[in-house]
Amino acid sequence: SKIPYVNRLFKNVGIARTTQSLMLMVTPRIIIQEEEEDKLLGVERP
Repeated sequence: SKIPYVNRLFKNVGIARTTQSLMLMVTPRIIIQEEEEDKLLGVERP
């Protein structure tokens, strides 16, 4: 618009800042494949 103040009436300026946090809880586990298979099959090794 050529009229200076009319442009400001129809102008939509919004500044928004949102912060989101994601927290993951991780439990480390060491799994030895052979021992895991024995546990599932019910096999006991000496």
